[in-house]
Amino acid sequence: LVEEAAPRVDRFTVFPKSLSVQELYGRYVTGGSTEWIDGYLPALFRSIARQEKASDGRLSLSFTVFDGPFDGTWSEALDSCLEGDLMLHLPHQEVVPAPASNTFLFEVANMSA
Repeated sequence: LVEEAAPRVDRFTVFPKSLSVQELYGRYVTGGSTEWIDGYLPALFRSIARQEKASDGRLSLSFTVFDGPFDGTWSEALDSCLEGDLMLHLPHQEVVPAPASNTFLFEVANMSA
């Protein structure tokens, strides 16, 4: 009998209303700069993607939980991730693929903006 290794499961909880759009998605170093600093979500996506590639033979699953009121201020940039494109389009024109092993969960009181 061959036992399969248990999957690696990670959960990341984001409170989007507690972060500015720049903290969530990223920003330029200074107003006239072309140097970009990733915000929480692109950094998280890159980290999850690295974990997927770190092959220890186990299935890797991740859940990103958005906890709090749902509104257009922070959710607009997620549209392409949620509509099938599975890409996070950043303000500086970079496109970061959503990790294949990631599932988005929304913990909200209601979906009205």
